[in-house]
Amino acid sequence: MQLKKFILGLGLCVMINLVAFVIYAQFVRYDGMVYFEFYVLSFFVLVSILFYGLGKHTSQSSDLYRFNRLIVFSTAFKLIASILLILSLKYHLALDRPVQIIPFLISYLVFTSYEVYYLSTLGQKSFKKTK
Repeated sequence: MQLKKFILGLGLCVMINLVAFVIYAQFVRYDGMVYFEFYVLSFFVLVSILFYGLGKHTSQSSDLYRFNRLIVFSTAFKLIASILLILSLKYHLALDRPVQIIPFLISYLVFTSYEVYYLSTLGQKSFKKTK
């Protein structure tokens, strides 16, 4: 996957999240809501860029297992980092209701779906090169 296509897809993910956030904000409001969304989007954009770069690098490796390990690592890292981010934002922004976490879950699903797409695209190109 080319960098330009990746950035366009990443921008689309951000737009989907912002639209979902605006719709969600019509029903649920709380203090720190905009800050929470900013932190969440920043986190997911940075993680996506990190794993795109690592995926691009490992997909060019002759060791196919290196790419598989990256996929497992990215899933585990994102899950653990997401839990830590929610816990830290819970205390920092005083999130006291579970319904306040829904924007995070929406972002998690959108960005994880996109991550699976671009990593599988990179993996397919890598697999074709080794045949």
